[in-house]
Amino acid sequence: MAEKKSDWVDAVVKLTRLTQRGELEWSMVGPFEPMYPATSAEEEASVYVTIRAGRFIRLIGRTFRRPMRSREETEPGGFVDTFFELALVDEDGRTLWRFPNVQGLGELYAAVQYQTAGVGDLLDELLATVLLRDDLETFSGWQEYIDGVLRREVDPTDSSRHCLMKCQQGDPSGGFKLLQEPTNRGFSFRGRLLSLSSRSGGEGNRLSVTNEDFDGYGFVIYQNRKTLALERRRKGRATALSAAVEANVPTDEWYGFRLDVSESTVSVSLSDDSGAIIAELAIEDSEQTGFDRVVVHGGYDYYIGDLLVVSLS
Repeated sequence: MAEKKSDWVDAVVKLTRLTQRGELEWSMVGPFEPMYPATSAEEEASVYVTIRAGRFIRLIGRTFRRPMRSREETEPGGFVDTFFELALVDEDGRTLWRFPNVQGLGELYAAVQYQTAGVGDLLDELLATVLLRDDLETFSGWQEYIDGVLRREVDPTDSSRHCLMKCQQGDPSGGFKLLQEPTNRGFSFRGRLLSLSSRSGGEGNRLSVTNEDFDGYGFVIYQNRKTLALERRRKGRATALSAAVEANVPTDEWYGFRLDVSESTVSVSLSDDSGAIIAELAIEDSEQTGFDRVVVHGGYDYYIGDLLVVSLS
């Protein structure tokens, strides 16, 4: 057990750094009981939870807005005080042990808010160069590949929206759309996928980013096997780039994908509607350098929506 106050400060600093590096993922929970429900102070409580070494860690930030005390105090909204509480809790949220109130809790709280609000992703998108954006509300620029058929369809889960449907003929047949301009490594390909329980053909959902010769990188999701793997494309044909990992993707619900190609790494992740990671994997590979199109391959039928390719450089 730590005996010095500096040990607790160092522990909070470590939690902050792990959060900033994305090695510690927090989730927002609530609502939370007010500390002083009968007072005139306006209270707002934000509660976050993470798991480290098999233990639940809870962070609470309480903000109190107190009214003015005198006529000379003219700042609108009154005084604001914020208090932080870091604790170990059980699965039901019962406090097992509270950390001492030490320096650095405010910095940890700010890092957690930054992460859970998705500020980093928003900045990446706002500052990145968009190479392709397609919400499929119009059907433009798509070309069929080999014997593939792509159709613009009404979203099976929301009749007010549209999406792309891959149908007929298996991999590598499908379709493609050119990027606004060719790109080298250092980009992110994102979108959404949907497979229905009534699917009629091959089970693999396969997408890639390639050059004009259909050489590039992609991934495959086997809906029935519940697996995810990275692939290399050569002349459109797929070979394994990584071993498969478990991917418990939903059926009859949309889920997100993200394929990143950095200078030396290819990575893919899948997430549910809340942003929680379903599966992810990465592998070092720097062989392919030029890309100019996104390609829809795989089995049939499955649906693709909200496609985005952005430069990460």
